[in-house]
Amino acid sequence: MRKLTAIFVILIFGSLWASAQSDSTQLAGTIAAISGDHMSIKDASGKTTILMTHKGTKYWKDDKPATSKDLKVGVRIAITAKLDTAMKMYKADEVKILR
Repeated sequence: MRKLTAIFVILIFGSLWASAQSDSTQLAGTIAAISGDHMSIKDASGKTTILMTHKGTKYWKDDKPATSKDLKVGVRIAITAKLDTAMKMYKADEVKILR
């Protein structure tokens, strides 16, 4: 009975963790403009999305840590972000600079 209870608890916590992760959105595109902690990206279909970065945003280039200074107009990026409903804008948690 204890093993069954332990398995049940693990499954519950696992599904809670997975649902907490599911509110992230994957975005990709080319940086069209940068202004402070905001940027706009244009995806392959031509749609422009405005997003913001924050103190906790992590930057990566060639699988190595990077900084926001590595971001420039025309650079392709992939982003993991969450929608900030108050700002009605995506908030980037991770930015990967692509080649």
